[in-house]
Amino acid sequence: MMGVELFVQVFLDSALLSACVFGTLGWQGRLRNCVLAGNFVICLLSRLTGYSTNPVAYVVVPLDNFVYVLFLLLAVLLLNSVCFDSGEAHIFWGTTMQFALFLLLREVCFVVLGLLDTKILTDKYPDTDEMDDEVTSQAENYYKAYEQYYKMSKEDFLKQNGFNTEKKFLEYLKLNNRRTKYVKEYTENEVTDKEINKYYEDKVYGDINTKHMLVKVDSSASDDDKKEAENLAKEIISKLDEGKTFDEVKEEYKDKITYEELGYKSYNAALEEAYKNEMKNLKDGEYSKEPVKTSYGYHIVYRIDQKEKPALEDIKDQIKEEIADEKISNDKNLYYVALDKMRENANLKFEDTVLKEKYDNYMSQYK
Repeated sequence: MMGVELFVQVFLDSALLSACVFGTLGWQGRLRNCVLAGNFVICLLSRLTGYSTNPVAYVVVPLDNFVYVLFLLLAVLLLNSVCFDSGEAHIFWGTTMQFALFLLLREVCFVVLGLLDTKILTDKYPDTDEMDDEVTSQAENYYKAYEQYYKMSKEDFLKQNGFNTEKKFLEYLKLNNRRTKYVKEYTENEVTDKEINKYYEDKVYGDINTKHMLVKVDSSASDDDKKEAENLAKEIISKLDEGKTFDEVKEEYKDKITYEELGYKSYNAALEEAYKNEMKNLKDGEYSKEPVKTSYGYHIVYRIDQKEKPALEDIKDQIKEEIADEKISNDKNLYYVALDKMRENANLKFEDTVLKEKYDNYMSQYK
């Protein structure tokens, strides 16, 4: 299987390179055959040296790709001297050189970013045993997931994702963790008091104590089964409307429902939004007048009581963290903007105008 996979990868690599060359040269007989054969050999050798087309590799193992491009240039020089006469070689060399230099500049840019970010972030967040354990645990989770869902060994996982060694994968995870940590801190520092006050007024409330009856139904169940569950929940509510207590109805339907006392839950508790809204909107001693639908089924919620709203100063840092999480989740560009700011603060300057242009073009898509 690995042989077939390698052949397909090499074929795609060489097809891309050949397409670039033929765009200038046209499909000329002997030249065409030489280009096709030469490119296939170039890409086969480069694959065997560990080059990967996985996009992650451009950030994780840029030095491998850097070596690949240099190897490509060397192979083209060799092919130039063996296959073509002076006129053909001039055209072939110029076109392929242009393509290879494009790859080379891209790799140089990513090499610079990877090395710079590693230096800045390692100084800010030094290695610790805790960090090493966290990274190792993340890696093991990847291995287990790919083994479970794709029947892929650890070695195959690393190869398929562009990592020649496990050490490089761990370095990638560590850099990614440091970047994520920096982005989180950067975003928290950008949160204003005005945003904190608004969040406090709009979303924060005192812990609420509830219990509920649940008519379970799977989200993938048929419409008939869902309707049957909803009707049962409505029947339970009608019993409460008749004057029976929550505990009496719970006992009457104990074989058809799940009962649970949740206790006090805060505004940011890990509950589905529908349930949180219901417990917030009810008054003490009230129960749901309509079934509350969640992914678990249909709930009848009973609100027992509520604590006082916490003081702003007691949860200000917590609110700031929650606002930052929301911003990062809602704005995918924020991650790159924060890292760009980090590099700017580290006085990153490209003296080379071509590299500067490449970096500016790369960052422009996130601004």
